Amino acid sequence: MSEHEVSRVLSAPPSAAFAVASDVGRLPEWLPTVHITAGKTDGEVHVEGDSPAGHYENDGLWRAQPDQLRVEWSSESHGAPQTYAGWLQVADSGQDGSEVTVHLSFFEGNAPKDVEGALTSALDALAGLVES
Repeated sequence: MSEHEVSRVLSAPPSAAFAVASDVGRLPEWLPTVHITAGKTDGEVHVEGDSPAGHYENDGLWRAQPDQLRVEWSSESHGAPQTYAGWLQVADSGQDGSEVTVHLSFFEGNAPKDVEGALTSALDALAGLVES
């Protein structure tokens, strides 16, 4: 198992950061390797994309918790074994700013190369969407 975590301070209020980060339809805007191909049942999505490790396609779970400014996801779906899970947490950093932390856990095999670099790039893209 491997764990990977990256944080970034944004010059945008937590509500603005969470609004974009929790909208599964906007995920491809700040995580360019992901394409949401279909919404399934509530809380379930079908994703596919291309990462440095190659092409992937998964059904997975997606849950936004507005009262906690938290998003959680995983590859677990319909009893299939869970290969990865992650969460994104938005916190108030003061003076109309926010801190966004994203965490990924890989349970099987090795994580893709440069996970922290990819997470940093994703948070940079998120910042570009929410900072004015």
